[in-house]
Amino acid sequence: KSLEKKEGFDHIKGISFRKNNKIIENGGVDFISNLDDLPYPAWDLIDKDRYAMTRNFFGGKYAIMLTSRGCPNICTFCQSPVTWKAQARFRSSEDVFNEIVELKEKHGFNCIFIEDDTFTLVKKRVFEICRKLIDNKVKMQFACGTRPGTLDEELLNLMRDAGWVRISMGAESGNEEMLKRIKKNYTLSEISRGFHLIKNSQITSLAYMIIGLPGENLRSFWKSFKYARSLKADSYQLTILVPFPGTEIFNKRMVKIINFDYSRWTYWEPVIKVGYLNPFMLKILLYIAQNGTEKEHHRLGDLHCLLHVLFFHTTKDLIKKIMSKILRKKDFELLKNFLKRKRRN
Repeated sequence: KSLEKKEGFDHIKGISFRKNNKIIENGGVDFISNLDDLPYPAWDLIDKDRYAMTRNFFGGKYAIMLTSRGCPNICTFCQSPVTWKAQARFRSSEDVFNEIVELKEKHGFNCIFIEDDTFTLVKKRVFEICRKLIDNKVKMQFACGTRPGTLDEELLNLMRDAGWVRISMGAESGNEEMLKRIKKNYTLSEISRGFHLIKNSQITSLAYMIIGLPGENLRSFWKSFKYARSLKADSYQLTILVPFPGTEIFNKRMVKIINFDYSRWTYWEPVIKVGYLNPFMLKILLYIAQNGTEKEHHRLGDLHCLLHVLFFHTTKDLIKKIMSKILRKKDFELLKNFLKRKRRN
């Protein structure tokens, strides 16, 4: 409307624009107080076969759904407190239930991935949603993410009965000091208890782990790897830290950022250096964590040996020693090609 009326953009909150060779920022928009006022996504306007995805824990293609916005926690690496100002707002259980029914009956979905930051933050609401699903005999599969301290046996059993097949949680690190540094506000024992509760409820679990958090070194990596194994999660998602703009890690330069080309900022291509761990080293650690078996990692023994094997030898020796101590034979060509590309770059 402003373009049509040629009014300019100075009065529009939530945008930035260039004016007289200067960047003008109008500040954030006011949050919507009642999320139930929002219409449901118009799935009928897109080709669902083209956009709907599959996951191995679902029995078919799934829809993505948001039942809340924001999170009250202030993890230093997370974009949520930047976007939502560490505030959480929730849709009513009735509104959530009605959208679920519409996704099933009108759009043909039988699986839903709930993308809330912390779905079980308000237990009473989750109880109400699950009860509505069970009482109305809505047969669907669900997955969500949450935090350890928001779970208990009664809630998880009800979620299982309502159709939950996967719950994801961020363990992030196996080091208590690093958890404090990134302001997770929970302990290793709480994380372990959370995954134990999920397992006992017969819902599958996924653990998120981050390599390259502030203070990361080989010893903390090894400790995190062993701790992640102890959780006995059904799946793991291992990523390298991305210092998103606006987060505390970015603003305080808690890690060294060496590449400001945002098109290269992914969870698997390092753009940071943490202590002596440069991008090449972080990439190797990610590869080891993703591909090495528990038996092969136990063969490493002393971490100081790992340090010398990985990072203080020539590239030729590096390939040979990693092959002999860590990797399976079938991984050799993949790692060799990676190292060749690294040398060319």
